Amino acid sequence: MTLLHEPPADTRAAALDELVLSTLTGTPHLGMLDRIVDLAARVFDVPMVAVNIIRGDVQVTASGWGELHTGDLTPRQDTFCERTILTPDPLVVTDAVTDPRFADHPAVTGDDPIRFYAGQPLAAPSGERIGALCLVGRQPRTISTAQLELLRVLADWVERELAMQDELDWAAEVQTLLLPDVAPVAGDLQVAGVCLPARAVGGDFFDWFVLPDGRVQLVIADVMGKGLGTGIVAASVRAALRGALCFDEPAEALTRAAASLQEDLNRLGVFVTAFVARIDPRDWSVEYVDAGHGLALVLGADGAVRRLDTGGLPIGVSQGELWVSRRTILAPGETLVSARDGFLDPFGDSALDPFRVGSQILAFAARANRAAATAQDLVDAWAGLGTGFDAEDDMTFIAARRPA
Repeated sequence: MTLLHEPPADTRAAALDELVLSTLTGTPHLGMLDRIVDLAARVFDVPMVAVNIIRGDVQVTASGWGELHTGDLTPRQDTFCERTILTPDPLVVTDAVTDPRFADHPAVTGDDPIRFYAGQPLAAPSGERIGALCLVGRQPRTISTAQLELLRVLADWVERELAMQDELDWAAEVQTLLLPDVAPVAGDLQVAGVCLPARAVGGDFFDWFVLPDGRVQLVIADVMGKGLGTGIVAASVRAALRGALCFDEPAEALTRAAASLQEDLNRLGVFVTAFVARIDPRDWSVEYVDAGHGLALVLGADGAVRRLDTGGLPIGVSQGELWVSRRTILAPGETLVSARDGFLDPFGDSALDPFRVGSQILAFAARANRAAATAQDLVDAWAGLGTGFDAEDDMTFIAARRPA
């Protein structure tokens, strides 16, 4: 067996830095690794199996079975996998006690030594070897060529899962970067928003920007469904709406964007609910259009709540749909808010239909608004609903306040 030069530690760390961090924080997708190591333990009849990642001077156990535990951190020099990643070939140790490469290893010289080890190197999508799928036992044993081939197949499965997680992490980062991170500067208007996807990538988004005449455009939307595919559609919808709203008034912009999206949405079998509002800080008028969204409120500093008239079909439901603009005025201290139905779920059955919002929700909205000194404070209060709540839907909320 020919040993190859190990890739530089910083290169390998960069290739899987995000993976290791997501492993330590319990990324749900990596639960598939638990299934693989459990299967390997039963197929090979070994007491210990692990997916180990080498990062710098530390080995991280991304998934462990038996005495090897998920999240374990081991000094690199105390591991067998350190040697495994030196070559693309599997490393097999039939009896570590008699093997000169490992006879003095700390895991072998103790009272309950490791005697058997078989590790298949794992590669990142870039090709860098970053860890191993390994079988470990306390008794000497051999492993056949056919079993090594099966170990390689399972390692390929692990690599695909790691690559998928890497892609999901990147998609989630892109989706986050597409959300506005700085409030628009338009007179005294305060604007804030939050989007908490139920999965790594979601179908909700919010957007805002300032038009050349100083008016502020707000958008909150929800693509039917969840996951990576829905996130891709959401990015397309965001681009179509933003492009149209830069040049047309809200109703016409929504109609134009819907026409450009109709064929794709029909082919995919999805629709989009949206609420767009254009605020003029000069007279505090609000022109808004609802496309099946259904939940938009104006909250007063005194606790008053008024619900905006909504209506109109979601985007993608009916070809040639024409939406109608409505208008309202923000009085001093009033806040325009809109939420997606994920934020209604913590209130129970009364919130299942956003068009029939229950008194609990209205009471919470009024109470949170009275306690909030700024639009950001109000958004933070709504975001707190997601803390400790196992959301099944994306949770998105946007607020725009006229100071008192």
